[in-house]
Amino acid sequence: MNSTNRGANRLVILLFGLLALALGAGAIALGLVAGARDAFDTGASSAIGTLGSFSAETGVAATSLSVLWIVALAALAVVVVLLVVFIQRQGRGHHGRVLESEPDADGRTLIDSGFAESALSEALADSPEIVSSHVSTYRVKKTPVLKISATARRGVSPAVVVEVVERAVRALDELLGIRVPVLIQISGGLSTRVAKASRLQ
Repeated sequence: MNSTNRGANRLVILLFGLLALALGAGAIALGLVAGARDAFDTGASSAIGTLGSFSAETGVAATSLSVLWIVALAALAVVVVLLVVFIQRQGRGHHGRVLESEPDADGRTLIDSGFAESALSEALADSPEIVSSHVSTYRVKKTPVLKISATARRGVSPAVVVEVVERAVRALDELLGIRVPVLIQISGGLSTRVAKASRLQ
């Protein structure tokens, strides 16, 4: 879960995948097909010559720089900025509130995510069926969602762990007076799997 648009993530992965596929196919063709090597050599020589001519014709006055290189550097800077923004957004879907009610005549109710996370963590820490657990809060479609990751003790069924976690969640619901959407992730041993997505809206 993060704050980056899922469609944008998939588009970036698709573009990089297609680029890698094209480069791989080209490398294989150059290594196996003699005609491809000759065409590549001819095309590369032509492209280098064209680039050199264009660079010479578009030189900036009183400098040895070409407009082509300035444009290339500007484009590279834009790409770097976009990549930095993309990296910074990863893992930043975390949300600081479990509840943010609309203001009314009596005021506004705010419940910090740290309270809910600590309450669930303490409840699950006393469960013999669970070796360890981690609780975090994310915003999914403008709705706070609790993600509970629990590691089942060896020999314990994931279904049993889910029941334990759901009891703790129901107790939290009664305490807060609201029904919090929850994603439960169960892992055990060397295998990791999502056992149940509970009340995820």
